[in-house]
Amino acid sequence: MGYPVAKIEELSSIVYLRHNDIKIKSDAVLSILWDLGGIYKVSWLGYILPRVIRDFLYNCLAKLRYRVFGKLNSCRIPTQEEAFRFLE
Repeated sequence: MGYPVAKIEELSSIVYLRHNDIKIKSDAVLSILWDLGGIYKVSWLGYILPRVIRDFLYNCLAKLRYRVFGKLNSCRIPTQEEAFRFLE
């Protein structure tokens, strides 16, 4: 797939599998926004910035996110009303 599994397991950031291609950090965010469609299609403008700068901004926002919302050791289990939204 183009990105070693061992390297992915070491990551502490977002990983997105898109069209058999693995995207990480800012590339993953921009791909997710593009795939959401609608107004999020303007996310392609993010590719104007070099990846080094985009990933630096991604890391800064990730640190800020943890300061604002905190960091949990585990994910919340969805309620039965929410469970239908997930693939099995």
